[in-house]
Amino acid sequence: SGVALTLIDSLDTLAVIGNASEFARGVRWVSENVDFDIDIDVSVFETTIRLLGGLLSAHMLANGTMVDGASHVRVAGYGGELLVLARDLGERLLGAFDGCEALPRAFVNLRDAKAKQASHQRLEQCSAGVGTLLLEFGVLSRLTGDPSFEHAALCALRLLWSKRSKFDLLGNTLDVRTGHWRNPTATIGAGVDSFYEYSLKAYLVFGKPELYAMWNASASAVEQHLRVRGRYGEIWG
Repeated sequence: SGVALTLIDSLDTLAVIGNASEFARGVRWVSENVDFDIDIDVSVFETTIRLLGGLLSAHMLANGTMVDGASHVRVAGYGGELLVLARDLGERLLGAFDGCEALPRAFVNLRDAKAKQASHQRLEQCSAGVGTLLLEFGVLSRLTGDPSFEHAALCALRLLWSKRSKFDLLGNTLDVRTGHWRNPTATIGAGVDSFYEYSLKAYLVFGKPELYAMWNASASAVEQHLRVRGRYGEIWG
């Protein structure tokens, strides 16, 4: 059993390249066959950007009226099944969150988020894993009318940003139990990179001034402290 990650992640690509028939076939297959009630541990970060994001984008395209210029890929008879799946998945992912005072865990069990004790390694979370959730969770809230998803992701982002250094830079990995940095190395590479991407994208989508403030401060800090002679390096937080 699995979650059809590759198919769901590529549904919007089928629509973008104009393959409407395969897009419709994929939408119908996912609608009829995917079930997230599986006893597996998944990465919250990867599941959010690939599965949740894939379901949401495909839903908006299949609807035919939610995205400008997408009427040609509208799926006849589509009744919002992908949004139902997205909400179910989102509710399962919420099991990784423990309120606004704690960082979300890196992994969650899809069947029961509280069922298994996370291993020592899974108590480590990267900045990207915390700061790259708001776009999908926020869109899910806007489409379902349930604010809990956006609230959880925004709380996590705010908590992460509160842990920045005096230079407005974020380190690489944190301990989700203590909230302390395990690897405070600041970089624009793996472990941090998509924080910068999502803070700006989320601002453009949701228009929250605090998101632009995060992006502006962090991007300025990168230019000031990480860029040396045209190259971007690393510094110890």
